[in-house]
Amino acid sequence: MFSGNTFNNEKCLNCVRLPICFGPCIQKYYETKIGKTDFECLHEAAEISLASYVKDKVEKQNKLLENEIS
Repeated sequence: MFSGNTFNNEKCLNCVRLPICFGPCIQKYYETKIGKTDFECLHEAAEISLASYVKDKVEKQNKLLENEIS
């Protein structure tokens, strides 16, 4: 879990926010590494409105629920 840099991925290494962010937390990095979740940058949503962010999260959750039901 602690064996690698959390920002050792193409998305983080090409991001202008990397010097401030240092990538995802160790837990998110580990979950991505074992295939439990997909990598999701927390800062990608930083420049959108709160309403758009919530709508996007609800749509993603609905898709996950639909996949579980299928």
